[in-house]
Amino acid sequence: MSDNNDNSFTDRYSTKRASQAWEEASSPIVRFRTDDGACWGFIFHHLEYARFERDTLLLEWSIGTIRIRGPKAEIFFDKFANHQATSVGADGNDIESVTMRLKTDEAVEEAFAAIEKLTDADLNIDEESDEQV
Repeated sequence: MSDNNDNSFTDRYSTKRASQAWEEASSPIVRFRTDDGACWGFIFHHLEYARFERDTLLLEWSIGTIRIRGPKAEIFFDKFANHQATSVGADGNDIESVTMRLKTDEAVEEAFAAIEKLTDADLNIDEESDEQV
């Protein structure tokens, strides 16, 4: 006889999320939704270093540093380091803020300046292939 007090199959056997601030899964690309509304994606294995201290996690990639602050930043770091967290954004409770600080070297600045100058015509691949025919 079954017990009617049991939770649903999904509730009983699925992985519980540690926080609403991040998604748990395994992926080679991790995403960071920053406070300014941008979404940054990085290949996990290109991480140069990580440092956690006093509710702040710093993740360094070649282009810049992601800073994650909050009382559960260390728990996120544990999940991230074990390839269990693939996306994070501030929820105001567990994770208070996620910011990106770009490196100030010339190559990075030039790359972003070039991206900002692109127009819709520059991005239209169909027009370019028609012109070359």
